[in-house]
This record gives sequence, C-alpha cells and structure tokens, in this order.
Amino acid sequence: MDSNKIKQVAVTVSETGQITCTPSQAVIKGSNVLLTFNLLTADYAFPSTGAVVVASGGSQFPYPCWTVDANTAVLFDVNTVVADYNYTITVVQIDSSDRLHMDPSIRNEG
Repeated sequence: MDSNKIKQVAVTVSETGQITCTPSQAVIKGSNVLLTFNLLTADYAFPSTGAVVVASGGSQFPYPCWTVDANTAVLFDVNTVVADYNYTITVVQIDSSDRLHMDPSIRNEG
C-alpha cells in the first residue's frame, strides 16, 4: 500500500493528563489519505463518537471520524486544498469517565 495513503498519529496521555500527539502537526501529502490515531496509554480510550473533530474542515474531511476500537480512531482526508486545519482530539479516562482534550493541527499539502 502507498505509504502516503495512511498517516499514523501516536496519541499518549501523561500522568498529569496532558495529551500528546506525535507528530504534533500531521503533514498530509497526496490525496485521499486515511489518518489513523493510535492511543498508546493504558487506562484511556477514545470515545465511541467524536474522538477527532476537525474545526472548519469542510469538503476536505467529508466524513466524521470513526472509532474502530478503544485505541484506534480514523479520519478520511481528501487533501485537495493546501491549508492548515485545527482539530480536537478527545480521550476518556476509563475509571473516572473524565474527558481530556487537545487541539493539534493537520497540514494539507495537496
């Protein structure tokens, strides 16, 4: 499979509840890319809906993110317009149900 068609983003949560996405800005090259968010920290999960929400994504993100399982969320990026897009990533602390959020970005390079 073309490595430009899938972009992996590792998601971790620190002991203080700070979410980190690696890379912090997902740079997308090529059209029709699947962003795959992999949650690597035990005791946290992606919510069943709304794990990744793009602010003002318009036609570049035609479908909402879907949660594949507790540790994997995916988002489809058409990537035909060069621009930066902010998004919110949400994880849930399993024991307390507390929701944590972070606002990284996606850079579409067309």
